[in-house]
Formats: sequence, C-alpha cells, structure tokens
Amino acid sequence: MAVFAVALVLAAAAVCGSQPVSADSTLDTALGTHHSCVLISGGAECWGQGFNGQLGNGMMVSSTTPVAVSGAPPLTAIAAGDYHTCGLTQRGGVQCWGLNLLGQLGDGTLEDRGNPDFVIGLDEGVVQLEAQHLRTCARFGDGEVRCWGANLYGDLAEDAVGLEVTEPVTVTGLPGPATEIATGGHHTCAISGDDVYCWGLNLFGQLGTEASELCGPFVCSTTPLLAAADSNAVAIAGGAHHTCILTSGGGVQCWGRGELGQLGNGMSVDSDEPVDVVGLDSGVTAIAAAYDHTCAALEGGGLRCWGANDFGQLGDGTTEASDVPVDVVGIEEEVAAVALGAVHTCTVLETSETRCWGNNIAGQLGHEGADSAVPLAVSGLRSKAVPTPTGTDTPAPTATPATEPGATATPTPGGPSALPNVGAGARSGGHARLALALVAIVLASFGAAVALRWRIG
Repeated sequence: MAVFAVALVLAAAAVCGSQPVSADSTLDTALGTHHSCVLISGGAECWGQGFNGQLGNGMMVSSTTPVAVSGAPPLTAIAAGDYHTCGLTQRGGVQCWGLNLLGQLGDGTLEDRGNPDFVIGLDEGVVQLEAQHLRTCARFGDGEVRCWGANLYGDLAEDAVGLEVTEPVTVTGLPGPATEIATGGHHTCAISGDDVYCWGLNLFGQLGTEASELCGPFVCSTTPLLAAADSNAVAIAGGAHHTCILTSGGGVQCWGRGELGQLGNGMSVDSDEPVDVVGLDSGVTAIAAAYDHTCAALEGGGLRCWGANDFGQLGDGTTEASDVPVDVVGIEEEVAAVALGAVHTCTVLETSETRCWGNNIAGQLGHEGADSAVPLAVSGLRSKAVPTPTGTDTPAPTATPATEPGATATPTPGGPSALPNVGAGARSGGHARLALALVAIVLASFGAAVALRWRIG
C-alpha cells in the first residue's frame, strides 16, 4: 500500500514483482495509496494521484492516464509506498521519487521529488526492493538488508526509535543473510535460512510472536524476532497489520490482524500464530498483501483475494468482505505480477495486459470512471508491459512536462487517504512537515477508525 504500496513476492520459479528473476524476464507493477505504476519497455509509467511527485514525471499533478517516469534508467522492478515510488535499475541501483515526509526517498533530505534520483549508497548490488507506508527497504545479493524512512515503532530494526531516517541503515540482528524481505504498515519481515524474522509494531500479533518492548504506548520490537511460522517459507508479504508467507509446498499461511478476514482462514479474529488460508494449501505461485486485503496467484492461471472489499478491491464483482479466498472475475490467465494498494489492486498478466480494480477516486485504475469491483484493462500505456532490455543504467529520455514542474492541482475531495494531500505549502516549512508526521502517528495510534477503518495511516 500504500502503500501501503504494495508488496509482491513470488516463488523462486516465478517472475518476482519485488525481486527480478533476470533483466530479460521482468514484468512488474506497484501500487501506492492512490497511484499505480507498471514497467514499460524497461522504463515505467504511473497514473493516479500525483500531488507529491509520486508519478515521477516532474510534475506535482495527478493523471487518470499513464505518464512516463522521466529521467530514470531502464528498471527491472518497481515498488511504491503510500505516496512515493522507487525503481530498481539493471545494475542494482535504487532510485526514488515522490513524498519525502520522513526520509523515505533516502536522499538525505526531507524534500519531495518529482523526478527519480539515486538513494544514497545504493547505486548497485540491490536485488529486491520493497516499500510501504512511509519507508523503503532494499535487499542486496549477499543478503544484507537496508531500510530508510519512518522509524516510528522500530520499523527499521534500529535500537533507538526515531521519527525519520533519511539515509539507508543496515538492519542488524538477523542470524544470517536474508533471502526475502517484506514491508508491512509499521513492521518488516525477512526470511533468513528457513525461518521468518519480523520487527516493528506488534499491536495485532503481526510479528508472529510475542514482543516485550514498548514504542510509546504500543508493543513492538526494535530487533528481529523469530516468528512462529512455517520453516519452509520461500516468500513473504506484509499488510497493514498482518503478514503472510508462501511455503515451499505452494501453500499460504497468515497471522496478525484478522478482523476483516485478511488472514483468509474463515474467521474474523486476530492471531499471533500462523493460520492456514482456506483452500490454498498448495498450487500458489505468488502472494501479495496491502492494508486489509491479500491476494494469491495460482499455478496454471487465476487469482484469488480475501479480506476487506468495501471498494471492490477483491475483484469478485461485489463489495462484500470475505474471510476466505474468492476468485477474481475474468482472471484466468497466468499472472506475471500482482500488487495491492490501500483499496485497489492491479495485475500484469503473462499476456502483458495490465488490469486494475477497486477504488478510483484519483484515477488509479487508469480511467476517469467510477470504482470497479471487477478488473478493467488499463488504457493509454505506450505499449503493453514487456520484458526490460539488458544494458547499463543509462537514463531514459525525459518527457516534456505539460505544465511547469512543481505546479499543484486541487486535490479530489474526500476519499480513503491515510494522509492528507501534501502539496507545495506543506513542503515549505518544517512545522507543517512535523504536523503531518504527527498526524501519521495519531492515525497509527488510534487506528484510523475515524477515517475508514484502517488501523494505521
């Protein structure tokens, strides 16, 4: 998401949304709270809300049709937080753009950016990129993990819980190299060896074990804890307050917050221990999670989702929540990539067609119409999503902006935004930035039940 952007993880034999299998076999998509992105011919195109520069085209305006990310080299993977986006280059470098409220762009500043720029110290060697909410994490080929951005509840596995971290810091406390990572709302997890380790906020058991530390009034852990998860985990995904793993046998297990059915076990209760997702004990090739819903791609084709569904984000043609997986209407082909936003979902099929569904308040489905409870094809892409070409990190041609860079637009009123629009005015002063950060903390503390029912902004 925006997310919580989106957290896509695929099995080793499948095309991985956050971790590219190779430079010539990458299809990827990433979703923020109200924006969507997809890899196109080695570059990227984004659409939806753009007030903070998260579309990457140099302008602080929204677009209901895809716009090219300008100035970035060819990318092999893409990730999105609530209002920022990051891309992984062919050399393993990381570039980010968009909102930088708590340092989630990793450039050493707190200034929003409408164009991609490299994260400090991450110009090569990264193999997996994850983002959610107001932070970003990267995994190197040797298993090292670095994170940056919000560190409100030990999110970055640092001993000292601070508000903002503007440059990547190494995660300490893992027993060995990480082979997969996932970011949740305010928690992070990694697979090391055959085990799962998690750290950060543990308000609903999303760490998969008990934690004894306090971050403010909330239970947390600032160091990685061994989760009581299946020892055969091969992939992992994080939602706002829940975590799911894909096992080596193709099954899915989840734990954490379950009030809206996001654990998929036929019950709407929380669990700090793994529970089996109904009907998915085998045959799953990929999992993805965001705020309060989860999806799984199936071997041979098809996609199933479960959890919250008030905007049709499950794609089953209804707006009824489901505590068991339901089939996404019309998705029968093999899924190459899937990503979840706060209340919308997108997938790239093996045919290279991109489809999105759910909430459309900012045009994040790729059109100006209403919300959709069934998948709709995204139109206006320069071409279908295609494998990225091999080569060096040479910037792609910069698109000519339609208006002056930095221009702002009137935000669409209402909607399920976890944070208010952060425009030029908010970026101009430290007091406004601190106030917005405090808003994020307050929403986290009181669960944003006053907004929609999300439990942390």
